[in-house]
Amino acid sequence: MECPDSVVAAVFRIIQSCNSGEENIVVEIIPVGLIKEKFEGKIPHHVAAAGLTVQELLSRLPIQTDLVAFIVVNGRLVSRDHRLSDNDVIKLVPMVGGG
Repeated sequence: MECPDSVVAAVFRIIQSCNSGEENIVVEIIPVGLIKEKFEGKIPHHVAAAGLTVQELLSRLPIQTDLVAFIVVNGRLVSRDHRLSDNDVIKLVPMVGGG
């Protein structure tokens, strides 16, 4: 029986993670507004985020963490202590002011 490539890739990824002792999690970051400028044209930005919370991820990015007002993961508003999962799509939204 032949497996589709996507199944083989997923199995390889799980085996690789088990052998290394660390889970291999990759997330996609979509910066919005003023935050977008800090990523120097690398949008969307993919990073390894094995076992990180949103706050831990933010501290590793090329931005001031206080610029981020809202974090949306997979279309859902989350707190900074939300633990990330493989293939999460994270939208970073800055505070917007005006008058």
